[in-house]
Amino acid sequence: MSRIRKGYHQNGITKMPGFEGLMSQEAMWAIRAYINIRPEDDDEAAKKGTGGSCAELDFTKILK
Repeated sequence: MSRIRKGYHQNGITKMPGFEGLMSQEAMWAIRAYINIRPEDDDEAAKKGTGGSCAELDFTKILK
């Protein structure tokens, strides 16, 4: 969670900006949980643009 909150820098280059203050900790955990449950190697789901059986996140509720 530290990388999400503070961002990631390598050799003086920002690889990922920090999201602390832009979204709640609950939103960060929800995104992490979503990424963790997505199938890693599901070509059919990728072609369809779906995450297989993963529940969709409602960002309007998360990003309040």
